[in-house]
Amino acid sequence: MRATRREALCANSIVDLGDDGMASGYAHSADIGFRDRTWTLPRRIDVANALTIAMPQGDDIVITHVVRRDPGHGMTEPQATAKAYSARVYLEAFDCCDVWRDGKPVRLDALKRGEMQIDDMRHEWRANPTSPFNIINFFIPQAAIDEIAEEQGAHRGVALRGPTEAGWTDILFGDLARSLLPALAAPEQANKLFTDHLTRAAVAHLTASYGSLRLKLEPTRSGLAPWQERRVKEMMMADLARNIGLAELAMACRLSPSYFSTAFKRSVGYPPYKWLLMKRLERVQDLILNTKQPLCEIALDTGFADQSHLTRIFSQHIGSSPGAWRRARAA
Repeated sequence: MRATRREALCANSIVDLGDDGMASGYAHSADIGFRDRTWTLPRRIDVANALTIAMPQGDDIVITHVVRRDPGHGMTEPQATAKAYSARVYLEAFDCCDVWRDGKPVRLDALKRGEMQIDDMRHEWRANPTSPFNIINFFIPQAAIDEIAEEQGAHRGVALRGPTEAGWTDILFGDLARSLLPALAAPEQANKLFTDHLTRAAVAHLTASYGSLRLKLEPTRSGLAPWQERRVKEMMMADLARNIGLAELAMACRLSPSYFSTAFKRSVGYPPYKWLLMKRLERVQDLILNTKQPLCEIALDTGFADQSHLTRIFSQHIGSSPGAWRRARAA
């Protein structure tokens, strides 16, 4: 299977890049649980992208980016209640929507660009959005909130609360959400450590800012023990092509993912995703200098989705494309 994918990618290794530097031609992702994690269906909207963040407890966080460019969406799809929260950011102004909670109408003011809302998904929600929309939504299970609360010495069951009738601006949460747009558009290119890191940072911020106990998140004062740092570095270096997740590394250190991420940065100076990216790029440079491997193969061997993905990341961090870098050193 890997050889077949390698041959296919190398046979067509030149991929056009759009204005944003992302590879074009990728289909929008819409995972099998899309209907259960947002209030619409891919066929009813113009963009339907989804990203799943695995949690150790088994209740995954699902992030969706949904866009409808024309009015007239109609009544949203019914979905089962859940011990979870929906936290969403409106990337464009949202003018008109009728909302029902548990069958009763709820007044909703027009929302400005950048405003957010939080819904408790233990209630039944339906809506009739009559204006276009552009939204990033986080479906956050209670288990993810509990993990953050327990790290701060609080009890399980911390609830997220926000006004139902109006939105509000949270610059940090909005920035974290928008930082995930490239991963939502091309999940096959996403660095799992990076998406895990950003998602957990967003959940920690929501828990501290809107949790019923109003937690005060204290920075981790200690780093990793030497054996922990050695183990996780060995795990990441053992197979640079593997898209390893934060939860797996944290489990190897017997720490929670959130605590591990902060402790790693304190010990190493970089968050795990950035350290791994640096090691991948170092390996790319080594292979370019010391082998005659084609760039498409080097990309796959070092954890990039394809040559186009490698070219974009290499150019951002090294200052030139891999091909130009190779030619300059062959002269």
